Amino acid sequence: MLFISLIGLAVSLFYFYRQKFLAETQKDFVNNFTHEFRTPLAVMKIAADVLAQGNILRQPDRLERYSAIIKNQTEHLQNQVERLLKVASSESRNLPIKKEDIEPHGLIEQALSKVQPLIEEKKAKVELKMEDNGGSVHADRAHLELAVVNLLENALKYSPHPHIVVETGNADKDFFISVKDNGVGIEKKYLKSIFKKFYRVPTGDIHNVKGFGLGLISSSASSMRIM
Repeated sequence: MLFISLIGLAVSLFYFYRQKFLAETQKDFVNNFTHEFRTPLAVMKIAADVLAQGNILRQPDRLERYSAIIKNQTEHLQNQVERLLKVASSESRNLPIKKEDIEPHGLIEQALSKVQPLIEEKKAKVELKMEDNGGSVHADRAHLELAVVNLLENALKYSPHPHIVVETGNADKDFFISVKDNGVGIEKKYLKSIFKKFYRVPTGDIHNVKGFGLGLISSSASSMRIM
């Protein structure tokens, strides 16, 4: 009887921790995509505020630019929703990847356009040092652009007076995209964890900025390499 009771207790504990794990996974999943939507919505709000100004009709170039920003961000949100539905319906735990040949400099300019209202709001200084690599990279456009946008967004969030340097080039036969900024940075002991899902640096001024640990948290020299 004691043996059977212990087995029953073990089974009960297993299902209890399994349900707890599933609940935490669901919470993390919701927080993940909530963070993904935050930047496009913030950009659209700034653009909408500009369009609501009384003198905007006398500035047709500005009107067209901010209207295009709202249209661009709307399409970005639609793509995110489509990706969410694909991930939710997929039996695989891996994100769907669709690789294609991409002109990297055009992609970077597109990423910059998506955060342009934030750049203007914070009066950020952005430098471009893009070498002409004379070709393209083979990658998933949506995920690569999202990675660049995340780097730019964090560079803007974690500095009162952002100075961002976006650089591309070739090193050891690899093409690289580098986003450097003058933010608060990350202590070396936490750098090994920045690619962990939902990870947030637990100490320092970084907690002054809300988020859920999605993507890359900007350091003084965040970079990624395309093999």
